[in-house]
Amino acid sequence: MKKQYFLLLILIIITFPLKGFCILGLLGEPIECDYPCTNYVYSEWSECNSNGIKTREIIEKHPTGCNISTGGQDTIFIHPCSNAVESITETSCIPTCTDIIYFDWENECINNIQHRIVENYIPDNCQGGVEGNVVLTQDCIPCTGRIYSNWSDCIDNQQERIILHHTPSGCVGEPSVEPIIYQSCNEDIICNDWVYSNWSNCIDNQQSRTIISSYPENCINGEPFLTRVCGIENTNLSNRLKGKLLLQVNQGGRIWYVNPDDARKFEVTFANALSLFENFALGITDD
Repeated sequence: MKKQYFLLLILIIITFPLKGFCILGLLGEPIECDYPCTNYVYSEWSECNSNGIKTREIIEKHPTGCNISTGGQDTIFIHPCSNAVESITETSCIPTCTDIIYFDWENECINNIQHRIVENYIPDNCQGGVEGNVVLTQDCIPCTGRIYSNWSDCIDNQQERIILHHTPSGCVGEPSVEPIIYQSCNEDIICNDWVYSNWSNCIDNQQSRTIISSYPENCINGEPFLTRVCGIENTNLSNRLKGKLLLQVNQGGRIWYVNPDDARKFEVTFANALSLFENFALGITDD
């Protein structure tokens, strides 16, 4: 079949010879043709595509009517004419960089400078363009402190807290001092000292006061001295008991102290004994 097509082509060329067709170009080495294209008028080059190729089109061929060249779509010869000028409608190129992708800024501020590096340019394998706009450093403020949340509840003798943010505002990196986010604690720390409000007015022979703060810090329970008897009349019995400690055996061994000034009675506990006697002590004399 291929042989038949070849013979048909030879017959057509012999029967209808065309100016510029070089039969010998099909059969042998490149030869000079009598009407080759020697010059071209092109369109502008296209933009360089992502594959690194730019193209253009042929607008005119010279001399007018030529149809032989060493390249391009017009050539039907296996061996082109040696005196024709090749048309060039595409060429390789390096695309221009249009954008920059960076890695994140490093989380450290050294000598008040923060750094980052370029991850890639767009498109791949590009050159020029935004390459000259690379920004790899910026000014920064190093972090020197931390703001914490409140301590959590004491669980299994341990408390924890979280870091809310670093200081100063907008700083970069970690402060040089290690963070403290855990501490040991004791769920059974008993209070042994208090700061009280003033005593209330005497109502129904009773005065009261409230606790302002307790010690040690985060303590619980204890036996604060919050109430006392007031307004007791000076009877013969109370006068005889002034300045004495009374043991109330029928209520679990409660201890009471009778103030010698006004015969008021105060309950004495382990927690308030020291402060109670400091308040009502008579002092010591040489006598």
